[in-house]
Amino acid sequence: MLMKIKKRKNMDRINRVLFITQLVEMGGGEKSLLSTIENLNKSRFQPIVLCPKQGSLTSELEKRNIKVIIFPFGIAKKLLGFIPIVSINTTIRTCNVLIREKIDLVHSNCFYGVVVSSIFTKLMKIPLVWTVHGWTSGEGVQGYLINFFVDKILAVSTAVKNFISKPGHISTKKIEALFLGINLKEYNNQDNSNKIRKEFGIEKNVPLIGMIGRFQSINNKKIKCYFHLMSFADANLGLYSKYLFSSNQAHLMCPKGTCVRNESATA
Repeated sequence: MLMKIKKRKNMDRINRVLFITQLVEMGGGEKSLLSTIENLNKSRFQPIVLCPKQGSLTSELEKRNIKVIIFPFGIAKKLLGFIPIVSINTTIRTCNVLIREKIDLVHSNCFYGVVVSSIFTKLMKIPLVWTVHGWTSGEGVQGYLINFFVDKILAVSTAVKNFISKPGHISTKKIEALFLGINLKEYNNQDNSNKIRKEFGIEKNVPLIGMIGRFQSINNKKIKCYFHLMSFADANLGLYSKYLFSSNQAHLMCPKGTCVRNESATA
């Protein structure tokens, strides 16, 4: 979902949208972001993506001839323990991107993107949209700042929407639940379970339980809970992960004897 672009003098030109993402390896959020960009009406919108470094996401974008701008960005420190401060270099470079690329709309897929762009989008009257994945609170001063700088918040679930709106510092009119989506056609002809059984030597009469995902520390409890529940079943536990943050993380988190397949592990 994209906000309505404010009227400009030249209404015939294509609106330029800057997408900002901190993560560059293909997880659920990045897959959804790629799908969103792919399905934009190219006669109305031109996507440009800002990333802190190269990764599998930037490779996929470049294959599709999507312009990618790369420079490191992030929160340098927090003033008084909660107000995020970015480096001067990041501040200048972000401002230059907005001006040079003549950006009409900023859509951040991460909180860092909101922090590095919000002051300039406010000053330049550029709408700022934020897809929140549930890792950022709307409590205290931070909630008031989010409400002031962000024009639209897209929560990836109802639970996330309730979480960020619960403190009451962000206008509920700005928050909308919009579930992440993928192109299901890509998965219509995937390998069936018989090929997986053959690969790992699992007999046909043994129940097969699989988990598809990206391992990272923030998901550690959910992953361990999954395996704990599955341990009560008389089944072979299996993990298929196309992108892991570390090739060792899967083996550290998974129960002994779990079949692990990793297509593209990154350190």
